[in-house]
Amino acid sequence: MNKEQDEISKLLDSMNESDELDKKMNAFAKKKQRPSTESKEVDLTQIEILPIHSKPAKEETIVLGVEDQIGSTRTMDWNQNKPSQPQPSGGTVVINDKEIKSLLDEEKGPKLRREVVRKKTKKVVSAQPEPEESYSNHQKKDKSTIALVLLGILGIVLAGALIIGVVSIVGSMLKDEEISSELQDKYYKEIMEWAESYSTYSDKEKEKIIDLEAKFNKLTKQQKADIDDVLIAQTGKTFDELLAKAKSSSEDKKNNNTEIAEKKAKIKEEISELKSKLKKAETELEDAEEDLDDAKSELDKAQSALDSAKQDIEDAQIAKDSAQHEYDVVNDRINELIGKQTPETPLTEEEQTELSEKQSRLPILAQNVTDAETNLKNVKSKYDLSKLEKSVSKAQTKVDEATEKVNQAKTTVDSYNQQIAELQKKYDELDEEED
Repeated sequence: MNKEQDEISKLLDSMNESDELDKKMNAFAKKKQRPSTESKEVDLTQIEILPIHSKPAKEETIVLGVEDQIGSTRTMDWNQNKPSQPQPSGGTVVINDKEIKSLLDEEKGPKLRREVVRKKTKKVVSAQPEPEESYSNHQKKDKSTIALVLLGILGIVLAGALIIGVVSIVGSMLKDEEISSELQDKYYKEIMEWAESYSTYSDKEKEKIIDLEAKFNKLTKQQKADIDDVLIAQTGKTFDELLAKAKSSSEDKKNNNTEIAEKKAKIKEEISELKSKLKKAETELEDAEEDLDDAKSELDKAQSALDSAKQDIEDAQIAKDSAQHEYDVVNDRINELIGKQTPETPLTEEEQTELSEKQSRLPILAQNVTDAETNLKNVKSKYDLSKLEKSVSKAQTKVDEATEKVNQAKTTVDSYNQQIAELQKKYDELDEEED
């Protein structure tokens, strides 16, 4: 990876250096350009420079093609450090940048064609100036090419990593499939012990064969045959046949459990709805009981007011009756003593004293009767017994209505509790059936 990064860095460096070289050559060509003549024109309209290193490699040469009047080309190798060697007619002259500059300064030489030769690959470039936009386009193309190369390298690296990962996973899976003979014997012994007692197992214990399937599949053919012989002797069926039966039974049980689970879910939903209704009914019962308590309290107050009024009237009536009775007794005695007195039979001194005393008390007793009657009248006017009785009746009606609501709410609550209990019983039965 480090080597690839070094190569990429070199490519990027060469690209930057190529940009600078292009700018210098373009400026140089514009500076030295002269009016066109048929014999002294430097054609720099077509220039294309490949990215190169800052220091030319030893094998890099500049090829200058000289075009004569008849269209033939003569070439020669130009190197200051190397003696000139004659070249055959029709060849190519190879010179460096200094020689080109010298020819341009002297305004000599025919049309020039510049080539950069690197590692046996030549890129022919015309030396005629080109608009700056073409340089930018070439640079963009070179950069795009380098980017594509980098993406290609990255893709190859990722593909390699993916292949290595897949190979590792497959290898790991294959390794997991391997089983040691020791573990194989352990599985064989476990299944054989289970098979030998198969006939004594309950239906639920026989379903353990499903758990033994994976281990049975890892046994050798002979080991499987031995186990089949033991099971056939007891049931007439092989391990695989008993396994299929257990799976079928398990599937039926699973379907049955699914049906039971659906029934349980429905019952649970009904219980939840009933509990919600029960909670509402209990709230209504509490409200009804509060209303009943309020109605009873109101009835107690009304009844107390009525009873108090009746008691006051009764007390006044008793007082009036008592005063009247006392007056009547004294008055009757006076009348009796007066009726007994005659000229022939005057009252005794004792009777005369009694008569005088009673006659003196009689007016007082009469006043007591009058006061008692007045008090009774006032008491009766103070209380409106009819109104008080209506209040009591109204309060009693409220109590009766509240009592009815309480009874209805209690009935509703009891009904919901009973329904919930019945559904819970069904749920428990399904739960036991599922087990």
